[in-house]
Amino acid sequence: VLPIAYSSRVPARLNRKRKLEQLNAHLQLLKKVKQCLYNSDRGSLFYIQDEMNEVMYAPNKDFFDLTLAELKKRFSQKDKLNRLKPFDFFDYINLLPPYEELLRKHPYVSFPERPLDDNFLITMEELKKLFEKELKKLSLDNNWKVLIDKTHKYDHVQVFYRTKTILIPSARNILDPQIPNTITHKKYLRLVAHEIQTHVQRSASGFGSKLKLLSVGLDSYLLAEEGLATFREQQAVGTTHQYYAGFESYLAISLALGIDRDNKKRSPVELFEILTSIYKDLYSKNFLQAQHSALKKIKRIYICRPGQTSYLINTRDLCYRMGNMQMHDIFSRESIQDNQLNIGMYDPGNKRHVDALRALSLL
Repeated sequence: VLPIAYSSRVPARLNRKRKLEQLNAHLQLLKKVKQCLYNSDRGSLFYIQDEMNEVMYAPNKDFFDLTLAELKKRFSQKDKLNRLKPFDFFDYINLLPPYEELLRKHPYVSFPERPLDDNFLITMEELKKLFEKELKKLSLDNNWKVLIDKTHKYDHVQVFYRTKTILIPSARNILDPQIPNTITHKKYLRLVAHEIQTHVQRSASGFGSKLKLLSVGLDSYLLAEEGLATFREQQAVGTTHQYYAGFESYLAISLALGIDRDNKKRSPVELFEILTSIYKDLYSKNFLQAQHSALKKIKRIYICRPGQTSYLINTRDLCYRMGNMQMHDIFSRESIQDNQLNIGMYDPGNKRHVDALRALSLL
C-alpha cells in the first residue's frame, strides 16, 4: 500500500495519475528485489531500498513554496536576504507571497514556550544516564539499553527496534576531538520527546500487544511516526514561530530534485554551495562548521553505488516535514489521547490502521 505522497488539495485526476505512476514504479522495483533474491545478491537490496524511497516520497509543490517562503522570512529577519542572490532560486523566492499568507492554507497548532535552563549543558555520558532514567520511568530499563557509539559512525541519536537499543553519538566532537560533545536543555527535551516518549514507547507497547507488528510499524507508518515525534518535540519546548519541523531536509531534498526549475536536478556540488551559505548565514556558524553540516546533509541525500558516477536522491527525510504537517492537520480537527497514540507504531490518520486496531480491540 502506498504512503501519502500527494496533497488532498490537488485535483483527484492528478492524484490518480500520480498514484498510478507510483504503483508502476513500485512494480518495477519489486521485480528487481525478486531478481536479487533469486541470484542471492543481497548487497544490491540496499540500493533498491533507496530507489524505493525516491519513488515513495515526493515533494509537494505547495509544501516546497511554504518552505522557501520560510527561508525567505528567516533570512529577511537577519537582513541577509541578499546573501541568496548568487543562487538561481533567488528570483523564484522573490515571487513568493509572504510566509504568513501561505501558512493560512495549512492548519497549525501552537504551543506555549517552556522555560529553559540556560546553564543546562550535558555531555554524551550524562545524556546516557538521563536516558536510562527516562527508560526507568516507563519501566523499560530491563528491556532497552543505551549505548554510546565509539566508532564515530553516527552523528545523531539512533533507535534500533529489533535489538532494543538507543545509540548515542560519540562523546567527542568530530571537528575537534579535544572538545566534548554537549547538548542544551532545549535539545535534551526534544530528544526525550522524540526518541523515548515516541519511538521507544510506541515500539515497546507494540511488542507487548497481541499484534507484534506494531513494534516495528504497520505499512506506511513512517510519515505518522516521524510526524508525531516532531509534533511532540514542539509540545515539549513550545513554538516560538509557526514553523513546521523538518525545514532543512525538505528544503535540501526539494532543491536537489530541482522543484524550483522544472525538475532539473542539482548536482551534489551545487547543493553543497547552497547549504554551506544557508548554514553559515542562517545559523551563524563559522565556515568550517557550515561546510561540515552541509556535507553531512549531502551524504544523507545523494546515494551512489560503488564504481558508478550516477546517483539516487534519497527522499526519505521528506517524511519529517510531511508527517509533521499531517499531525498538525489531524490535531487541529480532533483530540487523540496519548494512551491511544502509544499502543504501537501506526498512523492515526490512516482509516485502515484505525479500523484494524479497533477490530482487534486495541483502540
